[in-house]
Amino acid sequence: MPPPNRTPASNTPAILLTVARTHVRDGLIVMTVLLLVASTVVKSMNVAWGNDYIFGLLRVLWVDEEGNLPTWFSSTLLLSSSVLAFFIGVARRYQRLPHAGWLVLAGLVLGLSIDESASIHEISTRYAKGAGGLGLFPEDGATFAWVVYALPLIIIGGWFGARFLRTLDAPVRNRLGIGLVVWMTGVFGIEALTGQLVGLQTRTWTYLVLATLEEGAEMIGAIVFIDGLLVQLSNHVGSVALQFANLGAPGVTDAGDTARRATIV
Repeated sequence: MPPPNRTPASNTPAILLTVARTHVRDGLIVMTVLLLVASTVVKSMNVAWGNDYIFGLLRVLWVDEEGNLPTWFSSTLLLSSSVLAFFIGVARRYQRLPHAGWLVLAGLVLGLSIDESASIHEISTRYAKGAGGLGLFPEDGATFAWVVYALPLIIIGGWFGARFLRTLDAPVRNRLGIGLVVWMTGVFGIEALTGQLVGLQTRTWTYLVLATLEEGAEMIGAIVFIDGLLVQLSNHVGSVALQFANLGAPGVTDAGDTARRATIV
């Protein structure tokens, strides 16, 4: 989407930041690997030695804890996906192309980002435990029965996703579809398997492997999803320019002369 027709002040040079899509993807993958390795190391120390503190690193780095560094990273990936989908939707609106699906997608992923950081889905855990795991999970695995309550959302999301993906070009459709499947496999599939096999026995090697696979699938799925969104931006939008103008400053026109720009291509 081309930036508005504004002329920057001659004494205020614009700043243009160009980021290659592959660099974004590869950088996110490297950060994911580093987080998973660090998480595995501290959890291995917990399982092997029974140390529940490890200088506070277990609380900060273990991927299956809430409100820590991996949680922040996963939530940021989802938030970034939401922002990119929103940019695509706005750009298509200005291009007079169908855009409602992109804006709906942005809203859905924003909700997932909020849930990832605030653990809203954990509210259903109390009801699942009170129902004895809904008869599908062992007693010590009832905490994971929240995935059953999510089934209606999975069905609705799958229906919307299938219809939406059919409207996209193959490079974008494949990336978004694969990313979504990988993410859902981690969130729902491996989560349910963990409840069946491990329950609340968190100081075991089985739990370490399953939890790492679950969170790793969520992160990798989100990265593949982001890559698909960036392909859509590159192929059909071109660039996104963010312009911040001090409209009330003396000597600045109502169009906004002083600007700083950041562009992703």
